[in-house]
Amino acid sequence: MEGKLYIQAQDTKTNTPRVLFLTGDLYRVLHTWKSRCALKWLACPWICHRGGIRLQSLKHSWRKACQTVGVGQMVKDATKGRKVWHGKIPHDFRRTAVRNMVRAGVPEKVAMAISGHKTRSVFDRYNTSTRKTWNRLRCPCRPTSSSKRLQSRLQWQNCEGRAGVL
Repeated sequence: MEGKLYIQAQDTKTNTPRVLFLTGDLYRVLHTWKSRCALKWLACPWICHRGGIRLQSLKHSWRKACQTVGVGQMVKDATKGRKVWHGKIPHDFRRTAVRNMVRAGVPEKVAMAISGHKTRSVFDRYNTSTRKTWNRLRCPCRPTSSSKRLQSRLQWQNCEGRAGVL
């Protein structure tokens, strides 16, 4: 089973319409949900809605679901003097999707189009390498950080001892 999810330009950060191809479990779950909702709200075109009215934000529902399964919670932040969210956010899956596409051999230009990245520099921040990746390659090369902030590029020393940038 396969389906398409059409995202209109006004619903994207870059004002670029996209088509997402859905397969497997994701397609089955969304199709079942949409079919069930269509019985009650015939004219509703939205997947995420409440009573047939489009949801503007999933923040509350997302946090409640994450707390229920134990992958996030609101915690008191002493420096801010209020509670803040510590846990997964939907945007985390964008990074995961980019990394998984690249590892699966999807051409980077295609991965950029799917994820909505217009510039190479931003895409590279999402397409990160990890220690697990290096270990999986079974290379004696050791990655090192070149600065304290999150890296979009990974400096490494190759097997011959020459420095390079990945």
